[in-house]
Amino acid sequence: MVLCIDKQTMQYYSMLHYALESWIKYYKNDYDVFISVASPDFDIWNESYRGLNITKTFPNVFFYKSDFDKTKYDVYLQKWYDMDKVFSKGYESIFNFDVDSIFYDDIRYIFDKYNGDYIYALREGYNEHFYKVLGEPGIPSGQLIIPKSQFNKVDNLFQKILDKRIELNNSAREKLDDGNYNWFKGLSEQYSAQKVFKENGVEYSLLSLSEIGMGIEDFYVNCINGKVVYTLKNKKTVTGYMSANYHLFLPDEYLEEKDIIRKNKHCTQ
Repeated sequence: MVLCIDKQTMQYYSMLHYALESWIKYYKNDYDVFISVASPDFDIWNESYRGLNITKTFPNVFFYKSDFDKTKYDVYLQKWYDMDKVFSKGYESIFNFDVDSIFYDDIRYIFDKYNGDYIYALREGYNEHFYKVLGEPGIPSGQLIIPKSQFNKVDNLFQKILDKRIELNNSAREKLDDGNYNWFKGLSEQYSAQKVFKENGVEYSLLSLSEIGMGIEDFYVNCINGKVVYTLKNKKTVTGYMSANYHLFLPDEYLEEKDIIRKNKHCTQ
C-alpha cells in the first residue's frame, strides 16, 4: 500500500489505519505488508493523529520512507515510483491495494490462486468516452497482483508510464470534452501503466469480482434511525469504498467534526 500525505490530507492516514485494522484480524504471518510512505510535514514514526499511531499499532508492518515528491508528480504515481524498491526486498509477487480498502477475510490464498505469468486486475465497465482514447476497456490500478517476472519485462517502468501518460492525455484532450477529459486525466496513471505493460509483452488476467470489489456499488448505504449504515452486498475478501466516500465508511472516531457533519447530512437529505 502507499501513503502520501501532508497535514492537509490526513484523512488518508485514518483510511490506512482503518484498512490495517480490518486486515490484522486475518493476518497469518506468512507474507509481508509493505507500505511506502511519503510525508513532508508529518512524521508517522514519531507523531500521532487523533490518537492514532500506525507504526506503533501495527509493528509487524514494514514502513518504507519514500522520497516521492508530490509537488513534482501526481500523487497517484507513487505506487509506480516505489515499486522497484519493493521488489528489491526479494519479493516474488506484489498484491497492491489502495488505502480505501476494507478486508473481510485472509488474503493469503489469493497469492496461491493467482500465480500465473500475468498481471491480475479488475476491469472497468465500458465507458464510451474513454474507449475513444484507449481502444479497449480500462484497467484500474487500485487492486493489482504484479509478479516480479512480469515487472522485470519493463525497463524504466516509471519513466515509461510518465511518457505514456503525456501521450494519452494529449489524445484525450483532442477527443474528449472538458468534463470527460478532466475525469480521464485523473485516472490516466492507471491507463498509462496498462498500455506500457501491454506494449512490453505483459498480459492481464482478471481477478474475480466475487472476491475483490472496487467501489461504493459493492455496498448498500442506508440511513437507519438517523445513523449511516453500510452493508456489503455480497461476501468478498476485500473491497474498496472509494476515497471520496470515506466519511461514510470510517468509524466516527476517525473523523474530524466536519466529516461527522457530512456523514450526518446523508441522513437528512
